[in-house]
Amino acid sequence: YKYDVAFLEENLPGLVQLSDTITGAKVLLCASYQGRVLTSAANDDDYSFGWINYDLIASKKKKPQFNPIGGEERFWIGPEGGQYSFYFKKGDSFNISHWQVPAIVDTLPWQIIESTRSKVVFSRQGTLTNYSGTIFQMDITRSVQILSKTEVQDQLQISIPEKIKFVAYESNNEIKNTGDHDWKKSGGLASIWLLSMMPPSNETAVCIPFVSTANSRQYITDNYFGIIPSDR
Repeated sequence: YKYDVAFLEENLPGLVQLSDTITGAKVLLCASYQGRVLTSAANDDDYSFGWINYDLIASKKKKPQFNPIGGEERFWIGPEGGQYSFYFKKGDSFNISHWQVPAIVDTLPWQIIESTRSKVVFSRQGTLTNYSGTIFQMDITRSVQILSKTEVQDQLQISIPEKIKFVAYESNNEIKNTGDHDWKKSGGLASIWLLSMMPPSNETAVCIPFVSTANSRQYITDNYFGIIPSDR
């Protein structure tokens, strides 16, 4: 984690670090890249959990379509494809060569409107036009807060043993319509995604809680980037 902090401080402006003074947990964010969580750790000397594209960041260059600098948790907007997509211009084919990530979730910095040791709030205003030509004027607000041991135990309804090291945080993300017309299904709607990129390992596990319902399997999309092997 110390290495990542030193590298990012050298190469990116707008860094913000949250910390828990009791556990030593740290969360590193970046206002110049949409308030994303770049990485986190149980303490300064521990493993850094976020995947970071060191080569792209060090180059200080911007790619024309998308800048995959990485980050443990970032704001994204949808839909990405289809007639209401924000990533294709009207009339273009849905081909990767025409795919264009909006600057508001790629290259534009966000404003810090509140910052404490344990919480930071970012804001950005912008206008997006979807594939069908509907214009969306919006105000995006994103807050990220590091969680204490007590808060984690209360939320997960567990008891964390003293020997367990951890870092936990939560983000709250909102889109507000600031235009002069209502957003309606007939013209397309906007959705919030939260994307995470973390280094893989043989010990990595992901827990995804959901409320089981009849035929719940039909609501789970596990082939977004191809079919996941059965051993995973």
